[in-house]
Amino acid sequence: MALGKIYKSNVQANIEAAKKPNIFIKVKEGTQEFFRILPSVFETGQLFAAQNQHFKLELNGVGDFRGSAAACLDTHGKDTDDQGCFLCKLERALKKYGNKDEKSIGNKIALSSRAVYQVLRLEDTGEKDDKGAVVYKHTGPYLWAAPPSAVNQINTIMKNMKKIGGDDSCFSDPDNGQGLFIEHPDQTTYQIDRSSMIISLDEAFPKWRDKMIYDIYDEMCLNVLDYEQQKQAAMKTFGDQIDWAVLAEKFGL
Repeated sequence: MALGKIYKSNVQANIEAAKKPNIFIKVKEGTQEFFRILPSVFETGQLFAAQNQHFKLELNGVGDFRGSAAACLDTHGKDTDDQGCFLCKLERALKKYGNKDEKSIGNKIALSSRAVYQVLRLEDTGEKDDKGAVVYKHTGPYLWAAPPSAVNQINTIMKNMKKIGGDDSCFSDPDNGQGLFIEHPDQTTYQIDRSSMIISLDEAFPKWRDKMIYDIYDEMCLNVLDYEQQKQAAMKTFGDQIDWAVLAEKFGL
């Protein structure tokens, strides 16, 4: 019986193999990306998954949760309870009626909203064709958490395309879609425009249907606490910095 081969260990190969692929992608400040938004995976036709969270919290020790971000129950807690989002209520109460320090806490835990699009990224392969032009390829899919300023621009492009006779699919159409140039020149600014190049997804990324992410919310791994857990996290984080007795008496919190 022949013996199988054995090979010398390769440290780098082990490190690379152990890495978990990161499907989340950012447009770094001072850079530009070219994204192709993939078709909707929602019955409503919405192109993104809403991601609304409250940050600056201490979740360790609250149930099995970890980290500092709790999902907004008004958005993500439909199957949790019908009391709404404790942290949204707390934010509003502190901002409107709190003292200076409490108002500051209200700002800290203010709702942060992102729209998570599923995209392909156009990347430079580092190669050139026989005419000397740079060769690009589509990679992905990735999830891009776009801030409201970027979402507004994307929606404006869609509305304008609709006005001139386009359909609702516009640049996300699998057969006649277009990419988007997304520039992020500084911390708060995004500049978005559509490419003139029309290309089918079957040509750009032949395995797109097989590789699409059909449950975007599952990939987000949000901390969806229930109402009482949110209250516990807030009290654990801010303790006597907040007058909880007053909040309970006046606002039922």
